[in-house]
Amino acid sequence: MLGSPSLYVVFGSDHNLVMSERLAVLLLTAWSLALAWVACGSTRRLLLAAWPVAALLPPYAYVLARFGTVPGDALLIAALHTAPARSWELLKSFGWGWLVAWLIVSLGYGLLAWRVRPTRAGAETRKRWLAGLLMFTMVSLALRQALPQTAHWPSAFDGETASLVYPINVAVSARRVWNASAVSPGVSVHGRAQPGWDNQPLTVVLVIGESVRADHLSLYGYARDTTPNLRRIADDLIVFCDVASTAHYTHVAVRNLVGMTGPQGTASMVQTFSEAGFTTAWLSNQERSELSERANVSDHSDNDYNFHLRRDTALLAPFESFLKQGGPRQFITLHMIGSHFPYEERYGANSAVFRPTLADIGVPGHPGAENKAAAVNSYDNTVVELDAFLNRALAALAKQDRPVLLLYTSDHGEDLFDDQRQRFMHALGAPSSWNTRVPLLVWSNAAYARLNVSGLKALSERREQRISHRDVFPTLLELAGVDWDDHAQRPGLANPAWHEAARTLYGPTVTTRWDFDELLRREQGPACKPPIVRQQQEESSQPMASDNLRHNN
Repeated sequence: MLGSPSLYVVFGSDHNLVMSERLAVLLLTAWSLALAWVACGSTRRLLLAAWPVAALLPPYAYVLARFGTVPGDALLIAALHTAPARSWELLKSFGWGWLVAWLIVSLGYGLLAWRVRPTRAGAETRKRWLAGLLMFTMVSLALRQALPQTAHWPSAFDGETASLVYPINVAVSARRVWNASAVSPGVSVHGRAQPGWDNQPLTVVLVIGESVRADHLSLYGYARDTTPNLRRIADDLIVFCDVASTAHYTHVAVRNLVGMTGPQGTASMVQTFSEAGFTTAWLSNQERSELSERANVSDHSDNDYNFHLRRDTALLAPFESFLKQGGPRQFITLHMIGSHFPYEERYGANSAVFRPTLADIGVPGHPGAENKAAAVNSYDNTVVELDAFLNRALAALAKQDRPVLLLYTSDHGEDLFDDQRQRFMHALGAPSSWNTRVPLLVWSNAAYARLNVSGLKALSERREQRISHRDVFPTLLELAGVDWDDHAQRPGLANPAWHEAARTLYGPTVTTRWDFDELLRREQGPACKPPIVRQQQEESSQPMASDNLRHNN
């Protein structure tokens, strides 16, 4: 009975799980039940200890069946912040029959649990079971870390699996909600819905990649096919050719991407969307910040274990739950760890397309210029993983009936031994054009295309103009029908008043600045290639009709 939610997730839910992920859910469910039995030492004690879990199972199963996804933080926050009287009214709306049946089942479970024969396991038996369970955990984690690209081992103990297994996911979600500290409102630009947009159902998604440079995406003409899924839907994307970040390291780059700095401080995009009536979520595989914590729902990767072992797919389950349970107006940020070094920890066996990798030649740290080919292979495999991640996120969004808009970009790029300086990674003393030129693309469903024809047309007309990450904040708000203070002074790409401006790169101090376009000319950096569209592809790379159907479905 306690494992039944996992069976539904594996065989009947809307979570798009591959076979290894389905197996991982079943393994973690069996492992957790076995561990509970070992801890209790008695069948009666186990069943009595599970009484609260069993009592919560009926409403959990209802949510699972109603939404097709596991209950997420948004639903739990709504339950905790609803007055008891309102909650009671909601429960009564299901009818007294269901409430009485729930009470009888809960009390009946407790009575039956008490009457179970108190069979006990001996101390030696429990030790053997515990040793076996811990050995299984150790082997799973060791394979996950040592052979990430060669062993298709089910990720039973990864975050994405734990977020799908009852009651572990409820406990983890409750802990996040309980530990969420109060965050000061910060600087406000007083976001408000534009006339006619007040009650418009809408989902806006911002996906922030990590260390991804545009010239390593086959969507942008890269010789290697690193983004096959994005190329298949190229005609559905608005892809910007010439986009510059604002810094070559994450802290400043993301702050300028999702914040608007003025005389009073930095206003948060999350807070501005909240003020305009959106329920907000920030799901991140990176550390927390004051700009992200102002979301209604937030989750971050805040320890070394997560940094080295949690892949970006861990964001997908809570993302899908929020889509179903977050209300009619949503703003969601997915902050990836993406292509951050060490590259081998960012992709799985299915994305290990280009070899030999750094792992194949046994180079765990800085590869040195002599191993450039292997470093590029490993890096390109992280881009293949990015392509698969965006494909799954877009598949979940394509199922939504409401208007949906997604914008993807990366915080900054990456140096890959590109010139005589032989620089590698990013965040070095000064920026380069390779670690600051980034991809930027926009996707929308048919419902949004009907809602905002003029906005998408304006974006499409500016695909090859000089864009800065400074343009993302006003652009997303305009496309969502949100107004704010001093809107006229900061027009976005969908605004007729927008025009090209100097693209400044910022260092760690307010006086440390560079001009991106001057840097690009001096270094003769990556060229701005017009994005690949389907008509430009070779016949061999043309998608089959089934590819389009799979995306649209």
